[in-house]
Amino acid sequence: MLIGASGWTPSEGQFLGSVVAQWIDAEGDHHKMRLLNDFGFTDFKGKTWQVPKGVLIDDSSIPKALWVQVGSPLTGPYREAVVLHNYYCNYKKEPWFLVHRMFYEACLTAGLPEVKAKLLFAGVFATSQRWLPVYGKSGISATTLTFQGYQLSNVSISEVEFKEAEEWIEMKNPSLDEIVIRLHCLIKAKKEKRLFKPNDLNNAVSSN
Repeated sequence: MLIGASGWTPSEGQFLGSVVAQWIDAEGDHHKMRLLNDFGFTDFKGKTWQVPKGVLIDDSSIPKALWVQVGSPLTGPYREAVVLHNYYCNYKKEPWFLVHRMFYEACLTAGLPEVKAKLLFAGVFATSQRWLPVYGKSGISATTLTFQGYQLSNVSISEVEFKEAEEWIEMKNPSLDEIVIRLHCLIKAKKEKRLFKPNDLNNAVSSN
C-alpha cells in the first residue's frame, strides 16, 4: 500500500478547465456547490481524472482540523483539488489510495507548498472512509464473478497522535511512503486496541 511507489518519478500535473460552480447552501455558508461545467486533472503519471458538470460537491472529505492551517476547502487555494477528491470519494470510481495520491498531486499543482500538501494528504489518509470492491456470483448457477458493490470502512487516529504526525511532517518533510507507514501503524494499533474488549483480560486471567 505504499503510495510513493519506488521508481515513481513526479512530473507536473495539469488542470483541465476551471471550476465554475453555483453555491446551493445558505448565503455565506459555503459548504456545498454544484459544478456548472466539466472539470478534470491530469496527474503526474498522465492519468486523467474527470468530474462531470452537474454533480454536487461539498467539503466533507477534508478534515476540519486542517482548515485553519490550509484554508476552507471550497474557498481556499486548493479548491480544485478538493473538487476532484470529493467527487471520487463520493462516487468511488477509483481505489481509495489512488484518490488520495491524486489529491496530493492536485494540491501541488494548485500551488500549495509541499509540506502543506502532505499535511492534507495525511489528513485524508488518516481520517477518511475507505472502500474495497466486492465480487460474487449473481446466482447459484452462475460461474463468473460480478461486481456487487463496495465494502466501506472508516479509519481514524486520536487527535493527539494526528497532532504529533502534523508536527513531524512540518519539521522533517518526510516522503509519502514514510507518512503512509507511520499513519498505517497508528491506525492498525487503534483498531487492535478497539477490538480488545475489557472482558478479554479477565477471561484470559481466569482461564490460567
